[in-house]
Amino acid sequence: ELRVSAQACTANPGYYCPISTQSAVLCPAGYYCTGQQSGNNDYHNEKCPLNTYNANPGASSLNDCKPCPYYEVATVTGSTQCSVCTPGTYYQSSNSGGPPYGGSCELCQPGTSSVQNATVCNTCFPGSYAPTGSTCKPCRPGYYSDQIGLSQCKECPQNTYTFNSYRDWE
Repeated sequence: ELRVSAQACTANPGYYCPISTQSAVLCPAGYYCTGQQSGNNDYHNEKCPLNTYNANPGASSLNDCKPCPYYEVATVTGSTQCSVCTPGTYYQSSNSGGPPYGGSCELCQPGTSSVQNATVCNTCFPGSYAPTGSTCKPCRPGYYSDQIGLSQCKECPQNTYTFNSYRDWE
């Protein structure tokens, strides 16, 4: 009779033991691995918290998850980098002074817009519009915007028409 015994995996800090293998594996970027056993005797990895990142494999403590620089965010756990807010959003500080670090990217209100890495949204000028979380766009031919801050353009009255030379209307 042949008996096979499984040898338990032991992981040092910076490594973890996946369930699928009996060998320690280097902790991936975006995670930290303490080398401590969890409640079910697994050596596992932990994701870096929101608004922190770790670009290097082999991290061994939560301190290896660095806070995002001011005006940057990591919107998911386990991030390997932080990013700036996209056009149509703005950076809102959390004012917490501690974890979770940084802030969040909030959608601009209808009729307002922002550029990448903005801290405020600006009102769209007449001749343009912006739906929620968008950038100001020119009105297409046959539509107009005669006020600031519109979320959509108005259709021209019967027997009237507008034309503009923009080619990026929607």
